[in-house]
Amino acid sequence: MQNLTLVANSALGGNIVTILVRQLIMRKARQAAKAFKARISDLQRQSGEMDYQAPDVCIGVIPISTKKQFAYAYRAEVTQHAVETGAILTDHIILQPVRVDVSFAVTNWDLALPQQAHDMFIKLWQDRTPLELQTKHGMMENMILTNYQAETEVPNWGALECRASFTQLKFVNVQSIGKTEDQVTQTANTGGSDVKKSSSAEVRKGRQTPQTITEQALF
Repeated sequence: MQNLTLVANSALGGNIVTILVRQLIMRKARQAAKAFKARISDLQRQSGEMDYQAPDVCIGVIPISTKKQFAYAYRAEVTQHAVETGAILTDHIILQPVRVDVSFAVTNWDLALPQQAHDMFIKLWQDRTPLELQTKHGMMENMILTNYQAETEVPNWGALECRASFTQLKFVNVQSIGKTEDQVTQTANTGGSDVKKSSSAEVRKGRQTPQTITEQALF
């Protein structure tokens, strides 16, 4: 049997139980750090394979930061006179163009974004260009910018709080049938006034030929 030698705890850096517990904690910490590093590497690899594109927030084609409110207005103008029973109501009720009021904001995290959006809205108002307005409830076509207001104030100086109104423009298709002058000339078998002038070619009755002024005519 070998002789046992007693060694003080101070020489070992603590008692045996404390040392084992400390090693276990350090081992688990290293394992957690390794797993975290692997997770970060996996996320970086995935982001490299799939380019993330933030969703675009736009009013028409103009980029903004956030939409706050959409308000729809459907109106009709009804005649103030009495309507005969059985009359066609479309002759007495006029549907007004649909209007959409929008509230939105443009942040100043990118100093160029508020200026760009502001200039594009002014250009849209000046050019009176119809656009497609995508809302949460559907696509509104042929919308004209009829009102635009923008405000900026502290503490977010440069950021824009905006309100805009869009009115829908109605388009109709007009069909015409060409007629010759003989086809619209009044005859004995047709009644009404003579309408051949309505199909006559354009005549510039106000055109006059300028006179040639000679040198002798000046004296």
